[in-house]
Amino acid sequence: MRICPDCLRSTTRLTACFSAVILAILCGTAWAATENVWQGASGGAWATGANWSLGHAPTASECAVLPDTRWRFSPEGVDVSVTGITSTSELPVVTTVEQSLAQPNAASWRAKDGIVAVNGAVRYELPSNAQVRIEERSGSWRRHMGSMPDQRATGRVFEITVPHGVKPSAASCAWRVRPCALSVP
Repeated sequence: MRICPDCLRSTTRLTACFSAVILAILCGTAWAATENVWQGASGGAWATGANWSLGHAPTASECAVLPDTRWRFSPEGVDVSVTGITSTSELPVVTTVEQSLAQPNAASWRAKDGIVAVNGAVRYELPSNAQVRIEERSGSWRRHMGSMPDQRATGRVFEITVPHGVKPSAASCAWRVRPCALSVP
């Protein structure tokens, strides 16, 4: 998987997010950016230079390449598989599937084979250990992007994460993303 510069502005840890799919496609076709490949040699911290092929975390002019992520596109939607999740960090490792503003229909429920979550026109079919949070949050973009004004924003956030625990070794996770009707006739 390739994550492009615009996606990196607020990224502080290794994440996989559905919204990066479009950017990942554009990264390979719309411009020729330098690739910075994740190697994970020094634990799981995104900002640690030794974890990257270029010796630093990806910059705004580089594409981050995460080699153990697979995306399969079909008429039904997108199947995502992440393998080789390994870290020596004492901190819990989490894959972030999605984090966006919650739509009015945002919801999640347990299904036979895992968890189903809906936000707007998107349906997520998730592993049973996925965590879905729909909650009011407040913060400032300045924390992530120093050039932004220090103005607080508040909104209802939809977030999906998959925990891997502390010091995972070759962990994996997979999920499906499908279109979802906004209303039922």
